[in-house]
Amino acid sequence: EWLEQHFAELQHEVQAGSSANRNSEVADLDGKLRAAAEGAQRLDALSARLSELVDTGKMQELNRSLEDSQVQTLNRTLQSIEERLQSMEDMMQKITEDVQNERECCVLQ
Repeated sequence: EWLEQHFAELQHEVQAGSSANRNSEVADLDGKLRAAAEGAQRLDALSARLSELVDTGKMQELNRSLEDSQVQTLNRTLQSIEERLQSMEDMMQKITEDVQNERECCVLQ
């Protein structure tokens, strides 16, 4: 949730930047983009760990011990995490494109 808010703020800053401060804003945005990328890497690591649990059969053991409703809740949660990861990857791509456009704009100016 923090990362989604961070992405939204970053997108807003990219769109609202003034031409007088564009160079410093691009540098600031680069820093924020790096921070967002680090957050995405942490999410990727968590996703990889979840995949590892499934691959090693620990998730299967957990499924056998849980009630059906708990398994369904867990599956919905995992699906939600996957959807959020995809959404964040899409936002990171958009931010990267916005920053690149800002850089190109600064070079042209």
